[in-house]
Amino acid sequence: MSLVLFSGCAFTEYGNRINQEQLEIARLEDKRHNLETQFIIVLNNLETHPGEEKLIKERDEVRRKLIDVSSMIVEKRKLLDQSFREWEQKIVEERIQREMIDKEVKENEGKNEDVEFENK
Repeated sequence: MSLVLFSGCAFTEYGNRINQEQLEIARLEDKRHNLETQFIIVLNNLETHPGEEKLIKERDEVRRKLIDVSSMIVEKRKLLDQSFREWEQKIVEERIQREMIDKEVKENEGKNEDVEFENK
């Protein structure tokens, strides 16, 4: 359902960047899930064949990959959170700038009318 809402929406630079970061995290989370499943299978096999050297090596390799992917997810998550904060800050700054410009325009409109009235 949410895909329909976003399909007609053209994202800004921040929106595009955050979408990319979010997709990268999702891919890594899928990879972690697959590695966890593989780890479960290896541990199950090790339980039934505790001394098998091939399974011990496979367990160690899968564990290393799991740790690596989990670390990458943590780092990507930090980047995504930082991107959210930057985007929110940009929105606030732009709103303040617009309000200041609008206020200045209103103040100047009143002055222009006074000058026109005096010139008549």
